[in-house]
Amino acid sequence: MKNLLTNGSFEGPHTSFQSGQAPPNWTDIVGSPDLNRVSAGVGSATDGNDWLWFGAGETIEQTLTTPLTVGTTYSLTIDIDVATTDAGGQAVASGEFLVLDQANNIIGSVTVLSAGGYTTQVITVIPVATVTEIRFQGDHPPVGANFTGVALMSVDNANLQIVCFTRGSQIKTQSGEVAIE
Repeated sequence: MKNLLTNGSFEGPHTSFQSGQAPPNWTDIVGSPDLNRVSAGVGSATDGNDWLWFGAGETIEQTLTTPLTVGTTYSLTIDIDVATTDAGGQAVASGEFLVLDQANNIIGSVTVLSAGGYTTQVITVIPVATVTEIRFQGDHPPVGANFTGVALMSVDNANLQIVCFTRGSQIKTQSGEVAIE
């Protein structure tokens, strides 16, 4: 199946750590997630050479070549490694990763435990309107709070696909359960 993201492996043209540089086909929206090729924080690449390091609330965006449509369910698989401490060195148990549309509506999210290594997350993405731009946001503090306890995280290997069902699968509709034909 086709990955609806371009450069979901976050590969870049550099040869070292690039603070504040979005990978090709991505744009920094809030803050500036760091494009990594050397170990500057948790993580390492799970595919290719590069990965992204998200500070508190940092957000990147990509314009999709194929918009996501209302009524279709999508699946985002992504490798996430949550640091065990925040920027101040205080212990962190987990971090929340958000998937947003161009209007900042949350269309998917996952809370990831600080496991001391990457875990592959599967996030159900359900558009509330046609999505032409998709955003990824790292853990963020509540409005008006400081950054204490906010998880830092590495991400890599993002793959967004349409959810497909096999023939005969039962799905709920307004008329009751119906088999996929």
